[in-house]
Amino acid sequence: MATIVRMRMKIGGLRNLKPWPETGGEIELPDGEAADLVRFGRAEYIDEGDTPDEDPTEQQDDAAADEQLDDLTVPELVELAEDEGAEIPAGARKADIIAAIAATRD
Repeated sequence: MATIVRMRMKIGGLRNLKPWPETGGEIELPDGEAADLVRFGRAEYIDEGDTPDEDPTEQQDDAAADEQLDDLTVPELVELAEDEGAEIPAGARKADIIAAIAATRD
């Protein structure tokens, strides 16, 4: 099955030899790929009521979502923080950036 998501940030590179949509653009993806992008804050479901029922990642709590931020690189975290409006202090380390993102989400 496929799910349509709206991009919350620009992803560089290509997907199936086509550039990713710009921020705010929509793309149809396999359910698992869409769920990963949503879980990592890179995309959002078009209609929250239409999230796939079989997607176990939707059942995760905030702590689990914050733990997944650990999987992102510092440049990815900085981009995510900027997109979510989190303020990053000068000289911030990875843990500081994650904390800033988590604070913005609360």
